[in-house]
Amino acid sequence: MRALAADESVECIEAVAPDEPVFFDQLQSCIRDPHRRFELLTWRYLHPLNIAAPSEARIREHLLERLMVADRARLEQHSIDVVNADDLLLRLNLIGIYASFTTDLRYLDALNYYYELLPTNWYPESLHNWLRASFLSFYVRALTTHLS
Repeated sequence: MRALAADESVECIEAVAPDEPVFFDQLQSCIRDPHRRFELLTWRYLHPLNIAAPSEARIREHLLERLMVADRARLEQHSIDVVNADDLLLRLNLIGIYASFTTDLRYLDALNYYYELLPTNWYPESLHNWLRASFLSFYVRALTTHLS
């Protein structure tokens, strides 16, 4: 994902993705377990561009819904400190990648919302701090795509 965000060449990895209904059920079962969700998503999207595949529509919708309903409500009621930064930023990155491939403005709207919400001085304790920079890169690409 870092190479993709930096606009470097990316090596394609041939892999068989788990059956979508099974994966979706696994994703649903870890709604309250951000560490497990992070593991599931990083494993499924070893090549992050796969999030744009037609077979991933239900998963994209689920990620978008979680970001714009459940996570948004938690953040508005509490603070940014209540979320798992790695999990949140990974999902924003995946949505950001897809936002450049679609005319569905809900994905760009989600990126706009989180861009405005996340404090500029937010440096969460994270094993994957680079996800914040890649989120911003994908957000800029999605904006550029929609403005062109």
